[in-house]
Amino acid sequence: IEPAKPEVTVFPNPAQEEVQIHFPTYWSGQRIQIALTDPLGRMVMHQSQEISGEPVRISVQKLATGMYFLRLTSSSDETVVKRILVSPTTSR
Repeated sequence: IEPAKPEVTVFPNPAQEEVQIHFPTYWSGQRIQIALTDPLGRMVMHQSQEISGEPVRISVQKLATGMYFLRLTSSSDETVVKRILVSPTTSR
């Protein structure tokens, strides 16, 4: 039995303002592609970023309430897909 690989984690989920993406240490130093799509497959955000060991923050404030898919692809072609929910912001 192989030990489980550390996973990419995304929180909070559901999110109102932003999500933080935490990467395992073996992703550090890699350039990743971050794509966010809606359930119909329409891309609503795409960016490329180098992983430094710090969490990556993605703003979701301007997105409509609903479900989205976050696709993360490393420079070593490892791909992770996470489902995130954007919830309405509460008035303060």
